[in-house]
Formats: sequence, C-alpha cells, structure tokens
Amino acid sequence: MVKGPPQRHLPPSKRPPLAHEQSGGVAIYVALIASVTFGLVGLAVDATRAMIVRSESQAAADAAALAAGSQLDGTPTAITRATNAINNLVSNGQKLASTGAGAVGIASIRFLRDLPDQDSDAITAGFVTTDPLRARFVEVTTAPLTHINTFLRAVGATDNLTITTTAVGGGRQMVCHSQPLMICNPAEDALVGAGFDVSAWRGRQVRLVSQSSGAYVPGNFGYLTSGSNGANALAEALASTAGANICYGTSVETEPGQNNGARNAINVRFGIYQNPQFGGNARNNPLYAPDVNTRTMPRDRIFTGPGSRFGNGFWDCLSYWNANFTGSGVTRPSACTANTNSISRYQMYQFEIANNLSLAPPLNGSNKMAGRRIVYVAVVNCREEGLNGRDTVPAMTYLKVFVTEPVTSPSNVELYGEIVDIVQLGADDAVLHEIVQLYR
Repeated sequence: MVKGPPQRHLPPSKRPPLAHEQSGGVAIYVALIASVTFGLVGLAVDATRAMIVRSESQAAADAAALAAGSQLDGTPTAITRATNAINNLVSNGQKLASTGAGAVGIASIRFLRDLPDQDSDAITAGFVTTDPLRARFVEVTTAPLTHINTFLRAVGATDNLTITTTAVGGGRQMVCHSQPLMICNPAEDALVGAGFDVSAWRGRQVRLVSQSSGAYVPGNFGYLTSGSNGANALAEALASTAGANICYGTSVETEPGQNNGARNAINVRFGIYQNPQFGGNARNNPLYAPDVNTRTMPRDRIFTGPGSRFGNGFWDCLSYWNANFTGSGVTRPSACTANTNSISRYQMYQFEIANNLSLAPPLNGSNKMAGRRIVYVAVVNCREEGLNGRDTVPAMTYLKVFVTEPVTSPSNVELYGEIVDIVQLGADDAVLHEIVQLYR
C-alpha cells in the first residue's frame, strides 16, 4: 500500500482566532432574520385584516347611503322610505371583526338639505334637516367594529382598533328636453324657505304671472337659460317639442326679461300661430305641433293669495260637460259635478281623448300630438334665495303643469296652469333622468 504524504498540524499559536470561526455566526444571523421576517409577516397580517374590516364597513355605509338617497324625491314620505331602505333593503356583512362574522350595523342617519362647497369641510348641524320635502342627501355612519391587534401591539399599537365609516349619498334629478320655465314656490307665501308639498297643490290652478324685473314673489313665473344663443332661442325652446337645449338639475340659472315671443310660443300648443316668430310656416313644422285636445278648461272657483294667484282646486265640471258633450252618447264621469275637486282638469282632458271627445286643433292637425299642454317647471324658493334678475339658485323640485287655456295677456304673460304632480320616474321618463350617487 502506498501512503500519501504525512498530514501537518499547525501548532496552536498558528491557528486562526475564535472570532474568525463562522459556523456559529450563521445561526445567529438566521435567528435575527427569522425574527424580523416573522414580525413583518405578523404586522402585515394585522394590517391586512384591519384594512379588510374597514373596507367591509365602508361598503356597508356606501350601500346604505345609495339605497336611502334613491328615495329622497322631495315628497312627504321621503325620509320614512329612505330610513326603511337602510333598515330593510340592504345588508352588508363582515368576517374579521372581533365579534366574528356578521352584519355591519348602522349607528346613525342624518338627512341633509345641502352640502358644504368643499368636501374637506365638515357637515355641520346647519345642513341637517328633518323635513322630507327638503332632504336631498343622507349621511350614514356605521356601528363600530373592533379589530384585535395581535402583532401590532409589539410596535406600540393599542390592543384593539375601533373602525367606523361614513358615506353621504343622494339623488340628483336631471330634467331634459323640457321648457325653460321656473315658478316661485307658492308655499313661500306662508313661510319663507318652505318645502313644496305637492299633495297640498295637486289639482289646483296657479295663475302664473311672468316676472321680468324686480324681486320675485310666490306665484311669479320666470324663464331659465335655454342652452342656445340668440334673441329667439328662448321662445323656440318654449314652443318646441324638443324643449330646451340643456338639462336642468339641482340648480338652475334664471333668465330675466324675454317676454317677447313667450306668449305666442306657449300658444302653439293650442294650434294658435301668430307673429312674431310663429306665423307663416310655423304651423307646418312638427317641432311646433299643437295638442290633440285644445279645448279651454274652466278655472278654479276661488283664487286667493298674493294677487289672487292660487286656486282652491274646485271647478265647475258639470257646466263644462253640458256645454261640450251633451248628446255625445258618452256617460259623464260621476265625479264631474258643479263644484268638484274629485276629478282634475288633466284627468278630464285624458278622458276626452280616451273617448274620442277631443277637439281637433284649428291648424296643423297632421302634426298634432297628445301631451303638448304639459309643461315642466322648476320650483324655486324665490324669497329664501332673494331672487332678483339673473341668478343661479337651487331647484326644490320639478313640476308637471297642465296648461288649461291659451295665454291672452301679451303685456304681462299670464299662464293658467293646473298642478298635476312632481316629475317622477316611470311617469315622466321622456324628460326625467335620476342619478343616485355618493358625494362623500
């Protein structure tokens, strides 16, 4: 057997010092890195779980605010329906709070008439309202959820993290292809800043008097910007089946003056075509079609309020029937009596059309169409806003008004209209677009 060279062993004085030994040092580094890694993972787990709880809470607040906001339509039951929507129509759960999986509760609800100009500004008590006629937004705050910090405590965090979230929602009406008209809220005759309760006005006539200068008062009507330029733009928007070239929303811009042509623009609905602007060939233009039923309807028996502008809703339907439909063979509606508010003029107008009792318009009969005597009008609190001339003001709501007779006063433009209802989805989809959204 051949042996290799003999191994040499260094004497102790030549061996490397202990500090240069690496086998034990690696274990220390591994331990340090592992502890840091596990700590970071733990912190990430805690933070992620807390973020999920907050996200689930915010989703619940958002859903509740949207559900409630869709019900804020300016009617007397708006707040009740909005509250019911929160309590009964939406339910969002969470999985990681300390109490275990379950529904996210709602701690508080505030209804708001307006919002601060800046999102960063606090919503103070001055914006809060309990009036369903004025509630336009809703603020929803969720009940607190507790997240237990397992690892975050090691870096100085509290044992528990309390999470609550808030959302603000509301519905925004956009009325398009309507007439550029506004009226001063008749309810402000009794109280400045009053809400408009359509149930108190439905079926009543209002003698709307054009306001061309000075301060507006309840019962005045005025014009809005029409979205087009030119001296004739307003009149064309008032007369046209296409309406204004603009959509009107939660605020509107008034257009002072402009009486010239307004009377004739409104009267094309009755098949009356006169200069300026609507003589000649206007009668052959489908944009200026008359209604299929142009018969003048009686006025309310009693008018009160400033300038005797507000009717009481009672009218002589019987005399109207006898003067126009005796011998027609159609049975008179039982509600059509000498002093009634059980059938409105608009309902009678619809009854006539349904039973072929409508009066053919004198001109432009080939283009006639039902519903032309309906105009859509923004309601503005003129006294509260101090409206005088051109201004941008909030629109309380939008009304559907039935024009009961042609305009006969060229100097002041007085419009007799019966209030049918507020503009609503389902009934007025041709002009109304409602957008429900989150504002905060």
